[in-house]
Order: sequence, then C-alpha cells, then structure tokens
Amino acid sequence: MTNSSKSTKSNKSIQKYITNYIWNLLISLDQLFNTILGGYPDETMSSRMGKNLMKKNCRLCKFICGLLNKIDKNHCIDAIENDEGEQI
Repeated sequence: MTNSSKSTKSNKSIQKYITNYIWNLLISLDQLFNTILGGYPDETMSSRMGKNLMKKNCRLCKFICGLLNKIDKNHCIDAIENDEGEQI
C-alpha cells in the first residue's frame, strides 16, 4: 500500500469519525430540547411532533413538520420512536 492510499484511508476514517460525532451531538441536543420542553429525555423532538401529528392535536407540529418535509420527506412520521415517550 502506498503512502498516498494510506493517507486517503486515514482521512476518510477521520472524516467518518467527525461526521458521526456531529450527528450524535445533534441528536443529543434534540433530545435535550425535548426534555427541557417537558418531553421524554430519550426521545427526539421530531418523534414527539410526529406522534402529535398522528393524533392531529398540534397545529405547531403540523407547521414545523411541513417545513421539515420540504427537506426530508415524511421526516416527523419516519422519526417516530415507538419505544420512547408517549405511546400512540
């Protein structure tokens, strides 16, 4: 293996580590905000809003999920964690 290919492998490994770290950090912040707003500590805001969207009892959730759907189709519904928080 050449030094160039070792370097490329090493750079990809570092990039993957940083990407995973940032993703995990974003999820933890999401869970923190959900907890601060009275939700279950291990559930994301998207999961909580998706559950409320399914129950049709949250206009704000409908609005925010509508915005998120423009970036990631069915984001809130797909983010529902059935094993966390309030059951639907």
